[in-house]
Amino acid sequence: MASPLYRRVAKRILGRRLSARIVGLELEWERRKRRRRIGNRQRLPYARALEWAKRHEVPGGGIVQTDIRREAFPEVTGYFIPTLYEAGERDVALRNARWLVGVVRPDGSVPAPDGGTYVFCAGQALRGLLAAVEEDSSLEAPCRRVADFLCSQIGAKGTIASPSEDTHIWGNGRRLPDTYRLYVLPPLAEAGRVFAERTYLTLAQRACDYYSSIPTLLDDDMLSHFHAYVVEALVDLGHRDLARIAASRMADRQKADGSLPAYPSVKWTCSTGNLQWAVIWYKLGMRQPAERAMAWAERYQEPSGGFRGSYALGANYSSTEEISWAVKYFLDAVHWRIRTGFDAEEALHPADLALSDGRLTALLEALGDLNGKRVLDAGCGKGRFGKVLKQLFPECELWGVDSSRGMLQHVGGAFPVKMGSLLHLSFPAGEFDAVYCVESLQHVPNWDGALRELRRALRPGGTLAIIDRNAKYLGVVDISPWERWFQPDAFIALLERHFVRVSMAPVPQVAGQLLGDQFLIWRCEANEDRAGDPPIIRETETQG
Repeated sequence: MASPLYRRVAKRILGRRLSARIVGLELEWERRKRRRRIGNRQRLPYARALEWAKRHEVPGGGIVQTDIRREAFPEVTGYFIPTLYEAGERDVALRNARWLVGVVRPDGSVPAPDGGTYVFCAGQALRGLLAAVEEDSSLEAPCRRVADFLCSQIGAKGTIASPSEDTHIWGNGRRLPDTYRLYVLPPLAEAGRVFAERTYLTLAQRACDYYSSIPTLLDDDMLSHFHAYVVEALVDLGHRDLARIAASRMADRQKADGSLPAYPSVKWTCSTGNLQWAVIWYKLGMRQPAERAMAWAERYQEPSGGFRGSYALGANYSSTEEISWAVKYFLDAVHWRIRTGFDAEEALHPADLALSDGRLTALLEALGDLNGKRVLDAGCGKGRFGKVLKQLFPECELWGVDSSRGMLQHVGGAFPVKMGSLLHLSFPAGEFDAVYCVESLQHVPNWDGALRELRRALRPGGTLAIIDRNAKYLGVVDISPWERWFQPDAFIALLERHFVRVSMAPVPQVAGQLLGDQFLIWRCEANEDRAGDPPIIRETETQG
């Protein structure tokens, strides 16, 4: 690409050396401006929200309702469990799933804090139990009990009943319509797929068909939080076109600051509704309103990491307390933001890799001969490193995992792949002899959780190699809102909490450019004796 005209003129007038010096100062100025814009990424809103969730777990299990009402809430605990898995908090998620088993009644119903029996509570408990059943097969029986209870509430026409009815009069002067119960159907359908139980699938489809045919299904004269339950269920049940009608209508209603009116006729905002709609917009590929909603959330996040139920003059939905379900949907929104961000920028990422690339050389030195070994490319993207490694080591059994469906399509069958993230790998413990991550960990919002998960996937003595960016050079390029680069010494300290024989070296040549220590490779090994693994500490204690 030709240099700008003013630079060519400067070179002619000032000479090559002085002109190069001026260009260097200009680039450094741009880098400093970019770095100020990026800001301090070491305590992102995501980390604060995740810490809020872990602090508000009741001893022994169960997530509280709010920072004031501190009793465990089965409904929220249930739908928090998949979020905890996606956040890399496998132990916390499993503990809460096992706690849920203790509150499931013999008939499969789940009690609410007021003692009532609401079908919605059971549906969310089923979400949580299903998320953990692959890890703990003893959860299958309670899963089936809850699913059977949900089936017992679906009528011949597809209506969803509830033993206890919500009689509360909401801010619009009306009771809540039963359409929000659609949100129990995705977990019921998932139970049908997991357990190969046709009855679950049939009844979920019957109820979906009934509600999707109601003319008032997309009526938005309800709290934005409950309206989002209806629309996200439609997305997850495959009615994306119907969901898009509502999503477009809500995007048109969004204010310039990214907030949504809690009801069509009010000015205040329901925090959970705002965050749920961000999730829906991301799922539907509507990134602009989703990004505005996230900007609003990051501005209004409390110092504790939580969110009050509502904001602005006249707010009356838990406006004086921090509610746990807002935190859940904030974490979900970040997960979807990252996942769909790569889908949106798929064309910008290269699909090929030169054999002379220094990153490949560094990987080969770190991993050694891979023939006969099981290897995981964690965050494989389009598979360019994996494709070359398969050529070099044809007897290697290589797998790839990435959160972007669009990126994975470019692997083209070169090696088997799975959808997933570094925070939640759907592989058994000790499955791999070696794992490598090339410029993928920088996109993970919970490094500590990712390292725990990567260690779990490795056999004792297995090798982990990570190639990523040195935070010293932050600002040389624009980066994504969630992206973080690595303080070398602090990251070594974090690795040493999970692995042994940790080492670090620069990767001086990347894609034909000499970059000094802008890129680094860390190599380490999983402990031979997992029972002797060191205790886990919070990421924020080691991150520089």
